[in-house]
Amino acid sequence: MNKYQAVIIGFGKAGKTLAVTLAKAGWRVALIEQSNAMYGGTCINIGCIPTKTLVHDAQQHTDFVRAIQRKNEVVNFLRNKNFHNLADMPNIDVIDGQAEFINNHSLRVHRPGRNLEIHGEKIFINTGAPSRGSANSWNYHHAWCI
Repeated sequence: MNKYQAVIIGFGKAGKTLAVTLAKAGWRVALIEQSNAMYGGTCINIGCIPTKTLVHDAQQHTDFVRAIQRKNEVVNFLRNKNFHNLADMPNIDVIDGQAEFINNHSLRVHRPGRNLEIHGEKIFINTGAPSRGSANSWNYHHAWCI
């Protein structure tokens, strides 16, 4: 079983900031992310950054195909940068897989091919959550109804 002082589930803004802070303080840290397409979290991959990139290109009257291509380039660049900012630090292990609690200090990480068991003195859950709209809210699901 791999042993860490801190295990962080989720590679979003809070998780990556906490991982770097603890690693710089000398802690041995594992950062678990279930999808390598989400390194860096929602903002970088499917939220703020892609949206603002597309809005900017729309304001510039950029061709749609080129705008999508540029959005993908920006997102891929930032995702890779976020991954290497953590994975290249000596005290951080980035682990792809889905975490499941075995007990208060142990996790089973389900990975293609083989599972890992990880022990953490401290375990931080940074998985995010879906937004909860109100009865009067409007979202992208409604756009298809217009």
